[in-house]
Amino acid sequence: MRQWVTVPVRRGFDDPRADAEKPDEVEDLAVAVSRTAAQRPAGVPLTTVDRYYEVWAEYLRAFGTDPNGEQLPEFLAARGFTGRGGGAVSPSTLRRYLPEFRAYAAWQNILDTQGQQPPADELAMVLAERGHVGAAYAVTKLERLLEDFPRRRAALAGDWADSSA
Repeated sequence: MRQWVTVPVRRGFDDPRADAEKPDEVEDLAVAVSRTAAQRPAGVPLTTVDRYYEVWAEYLRAFGTDPNGEQLPEFLAARGFTGRGGGAVSPSTLRRYLPEFRAYAAWQNILDTQGQQPPADELAMVLAERGHVGAAYAVTKLERLLEDFPRRRAALAGDWADSSA
């Protein structure tokens, strides 16, 4: 049986729902972190997009749904992430990463449940079942994303290991 750990909420989030048990659909969104992933050693640096993903996943854990329009920029700003000029990160900047975040979350879930990385066509089918279709979820686009997902997984696992120490 799988065991899951709660990834600590950081960056000053003070919503009491953050530490509460989340509904099952959050696990279906693949934001739970398996115990083995959470215990990986640190070492791979996080990119800015990795940090955006962390906050997107935190939002999903906190509210059980994808953020819309202004919600993710506001959520990022509350955690100290700013765009050029010191204001909130532009929604248009973040919008381009949402398909990648959803694809990564689905990839991570498949890897954790099946023990192997899914090919792009399987990932596209899973995303389509979740209602994510279109050019951003085309097999050719997913193939390019798959190249970076192992690095992201290692970077995020290292960051989570650092935060729990």
